[in-house]
Amino acid sequence: MVSATAQFLNNRVTGNKAGLDGAGIVAGGTSVTLANCIVSGNSAGRVGGGIMVSGSIHVGNCVVISNHAPIGGGIRIGISPKHVVISNTILYDNAAQQVSDAHLSSQVSYCVIGGGLPWATNSITTDPLFVDTANGDYRLQPGSPAIDRGHNWLVATDDLDLDNDGNTDELTPLDLDGNARIANGGARSGCGAPAIVDIGAYEFQGVPITIDLCIGDTDGNGAIDVFDLLELLSAWGLCVDDCCLADLVVDGVIDVFDLLDLLAAWGACE
Repeated sequence: MVSATAQFLNNRVTGNKAGLDGAGIVAGGTSVTLANCIVSGNSAGRVGGGIMVSGSIHVGNCVVISNHAPIGGGIRIGISPKHVVISNTILYDNAAQQVSDAHLSSQVSYCVIGGGLPWATNSITTDPLFVDTANGDYRLQPGSPAIDRGHNWLVATDDLDLDNDGNTDELTPLDLDGNARIANGGARSGCGAPAIVDIGAYEFQGVPITIDLCIGDTDGNGAIDVFDLLELLSAWGLCVDDCCLADLVVDGVIDVFDLLDLLAAWGACE
């Protein structure tokens, strides 16, 4: 059980069993972050085969697959969670007698969800087209619907300095394979940034970006500056496209909260 602030980065949690709850991970602490992780093949006797949450958690760019429990095969959200965000994540082929993937409401967006969730936004339910599901290869095939379908600002920041460049303000720069976390796979173009992140733990390596990308750098020039400010102001109001990178807080509208976030991050990538 995780009962304090913790970050899991580039981990695999597989093949665990629990008599009651949360065979893979039980997140009961103040703040837990999972990024670039695989949670697979875990089995619980009651709820939360893959992940059981009663505190705060952000599951980002992960794959939660082939987990089992009578309730909440993939992720079970407890009755009174503090804050739950599931983003850029594939929840697929989890087995349960009741809800198969994420149980109870939480902030779920830009995900691939087997069976769907009524409260999920900007998410899809189609087969993610893994390279070899049977043998645990959860990389994306060419043409996968998960390619370029995430949201850049939902990628975790590089707090652990994964690439050892001294920049912890940038988005996590590497995927589970150690390849570029954000690459242009060709599925979505015209979004303004140099590339849009994939959904899942692995990035399909089309044309990887070579700059430090930070939240707010909508034009991908390596700096948060007047050009990003002008982009935000010109897009003011409701999001009208499926990229909506001016929406820094990812709430579906560009407003004063996004402006404040941009100003707070001014120059952060430089």
